[in-house]
Amino acid sequence: MADVLRLPPHFQDGMILQQQVSFHLYGWCAAHAAVQVVLERHPYDGRPVSPLDKHYGVLFKKTVIADDHGEFSLDFPASEASFDPHMLTLSCGTKTICLQDILFGEVWIVAGQANMQMPISAILPQQKWEKLACVHYIRILNPPEDWSHQDQLQRPEALEDAGCQTKWLHGDQPQHIADISAVGFAFARQLHHDLNIPVGLVQTALSGSCISAWISKSALLGKHIMSRECLAETRDWVHEDGQSFQELPAHQQPSTLYERKIEPLKYMGARGVLWYQEGHDGLAPEYYAEAFQLLVTDWQRVFRSGGSKGLAFLIVQPAPFYYGQDRFTRQAEFNEMLAAVRHKLTCPAALLPLYDLPLDYTETSGDWSHPQYPVSKLPVGERLERIALGLLYDRKAPRTAPECNNIEIVGNKMILSFSQIGDGLRLSGPGERLRGFAICGPDRVYRAASARILYGVRVMVWHDEIKDPVAVSYAFADMNQEANLVSRDSLPVVPFRSDREPSDYCAPMEWTHCDSLKLWCIPDARVIRRAGWHPRWRLSRGSGEMSVEPANKVDGDGSLFISYRPDEHQEIAVEPLLGYASLFPPLHLGYYDAVTLSLFNPDQHIKHVRLALAAGLADEPLRMLRQRSPVLATLHWQTFTFSLDEVHDLLDQVHRLVLIIEDRKRQGKIYLDQIKLVRTSQSGASYGLH
Repeated sequence: MADVLRLPPHFQDGMILQQQVSFHLYGWCAAHAAVQVVLERHPYDGRPVSPLDKHYGVLFKKTVIADDHGEFSLDFPASEASFDPHMLTLSCGTKTICLQDILFGEVWIVAGQANMQMPISAILPQQKWEKLACVHYIRILNPPEDWSHQDQLQRPEALEDAGCQTKWLHGDQPQHIADISAVGFAFARQLHHDLNIPVGLVQTALSGSCISAWISKSALLGKHIMSRECLAETRDWVHEDGQSFQELPAHQQPSTLYERKIEPLKYMGARGVLWYQEGHDGLAPEYYAEAFQLLVTDWQRVFRSGGSKGLAFLIVQPAPFYYGQDRFTRQAEFNEMLAAVRHKLTCPAALLPLYDLPLDYTETSGDWSHPQYPVSKLPVGERLERIALGLLYDRKAPRTAPECNNIEIVGNKMILSFSQIGDGLRLSGPGERLRGFAICGPDRVYRAASARILYGVRVMVWHDEIKDPVAVSYAFADMNQEANLVSRDSLPVVPFRSDREPSDYCAPMEWTHCDSLKLWCIPDARVIRRAGWHPRWRLSRGSGEMSVEPANKVDGDGSLFISYRPDEHQEIAVEPLLGYASLFPPLHLGYYDAVTLSLFNPDQHIKHVRLALAAGLADEPLRMLRQRSPVLATLHWQTFTFSLDEVHDLLDQVHRLVLIIEDRKRQGKIYLDQIKLVRTSQSGASYGLH
């Protein structure tokens, strides 16, 4: 037994230890054996140093005696970040362990689910990601995970007894970073650049894991799982869907990932956690809110942060996605919960929405070839780093994404103020129209609103028909990717609703602005992989071409320009495609009693316009409204109002809304803009508030 000397497997050559935090070392040897521990520091450039230089050579030397169980431990004084390599030597009898190339810097935990785990090799061609592998002073602890997807119930011992070949990988070796989190690596690379110190990542994120798997058993039994009749240590664990926990994969079983990946890292110094979890727990926001606070408490006990307020959590809101949910605010409510939980945490915490980033995904990356895993990951890591600079490193940078923090009502306008806007607000992407806002009056029916940035720091929101606004929302929808309010630091404003009173919320209807030809959507819930860019409009009668004309418009970023050839009935029909699954069809228009639209006729001859709709079942025929209005031969915009009274019984199930242009000429041109749903009277069909 005298020859036994062992350390936890994450103590390896090349590791990075958290600066400014006392370094706790522990291990195992023979009972009551003496262990000599020596920490040395050497210049990074190999230059000779004087023996009198107290900054180099032996910094710490101590002998400790193991207890009755052969366990020993000691604390080292806190050290500042440095590129100088350190050497740690432990001696016990004839056994010696020598760890080399140890650095002090910033350590971050990379945690969550698939989008955080998604490797850099899945988002970039090999040639590009190999070029990024050029930073020697980034190190990554990447524990193996092959155990975690086994289907049998796991009762693992501590990681030190598992025989796992845990290693610290180097950021300048391409073969090492191929499987490293793209978000984490982008974060570490930018943090190293801005702070000019070593950065370490501990990669724990795991695809498909549920939040209860990351929480200790004592916490779950004390407050979370017990209330759901899931008792540990017995074989009576039952999931909400009736599946026994014994039948669940290990990464979805309560506490397994905490016991296997988190608790074995006890006493490790770390500055914070990058947390990005999507999908699996998203339909139960109340459950998740309680669980996440338990997770934060657990992890605060495991990791030494050194800060007065504890381990920081940088939380990423899931990107827009359609999971087949039955209403368009389910994920919005989950993201709303994350925003609320962030404010409840006593530790440093920040929030980052992602709705402004591209949703494109790769079809050539194996398990990562799925719309749920967008390839736009490097900007996520870079934005998290920018937030970390402001939150933890006293740099001139935002401490979190901007949030609405004050609302003032002036007449029929709502004036919104925001926190953490830095140098101000702006629009993301092309165009000049601020998108994503909705307001409601006393009737609690939200309607898409006009909005304008005031002096770069506030936002004015209004709707011409709402004289007494009482509440406002922004980007409060699952598929909110067309909302475009960001700070000049390129951080999206956190989606919100100003209250939770029962209301009829407004699904995004960007087609009404007639200023885009395509949208990113999921056409069919049964074939998720068809997600991508699809047409927003179609010509269902006649033929022709459509484009967006930015110069000739009523409002917004442009109008829909149609160059057409009528069919044999001397008609063309143009309509928005409303049936895509991620648009949550059908349209519920029972609140409205009219549709208005604007046309510009450049052909100098009279045409006629009509409106038709189809409601109910998908194969229901079009029902033509009686109204037939002339489009005059004049070079200015003309506005048409179509009463919906005659189809009032159909308005809650609308799946087609078709504009028909009658033109006796063989070809023609027309501009369409600003389709508006109008409520002209105070009466109307009933509508459900939720």
